Amino acid sequence: MPENRYHTLQSHNRSSLEDTRLFTTGLPISTDYSSLEEKDSWLISYIDMLTLLVTLFVLLLSYQNSATEENANKEQPATMVVENTKTTQSSAWQQRLKSTQQNKDNITIEENDKELSVTLNNQLIFEPGEASIKVHAHKTLNEIASLLKQHSHSVSIAGHTDNTPIQSTLYPSNWELSTGRATNMTRYLIEQGVPAAQLRAIGYADTRPKASNETNEGRARNRRVTITLHLLSK
Repeated sequence: MPENRYHTLQSHNRSSLEDTRLFTTGLPISTDYSSLEEKDSWLISYIDMLTLLVTLFVLLLSYQNSATEENANKEQPATMVVENTKTTQSSAWQQRLKSTQQNKDNITIEENDKELSVTLNNQLIFEPGEASIKVHAHKTLNEIASLLKQHSHSVSIAGHTDNTPIQSTLYPSNWELSTGRATNMTRYLIEQGVPAAQLRAIGYADTRPKASNETNEGRARNRRVTITLHLLSK
């Protein structure tokens, strides 16, 4: 009988201990703590994944900024080269063609992004009402030919007149006169070695005046030949 009582007491004590642990932890005595570890492990993995995504985003953003700066640095020198080339080209024409006072008064050089134009007053190149080139104009045209041979751009040579009518056997109107002057200048440049495929002769008569035809000065400005380099062509 005492022995049975002893076993009963032991069972009661174990039961009380289990009840106490259940009350304090909220978990049965037989619960394995591995479930808690699994929950913690999942949370740690989730945090690691978020950290990795943030790191990847920062790396991509840094790479994009670096690529943008690199492209900007590559583009800027190219722009500077173009500007320097244009300035040097215009200066070369000015220096070569305006070496004398006569040329300074009768030659105009203009340049923009698309073309470079050299305008020669007719009195420098031709006799009034004629399309034959003056002998003393050969030096100027030789300089022009030398400059043109340095480029592969297409070139337009346009003849212009004032609105004074002309009637002669060779030139029944200003159309024939302006075209004849442009053609003779084109032929001369070809003889100096400028490739014929680059050149085009055009006559505009009095349809494109630069000044008023009401004055002698204006009519003198309108009598001209313009040599135009088309800088965007090859």
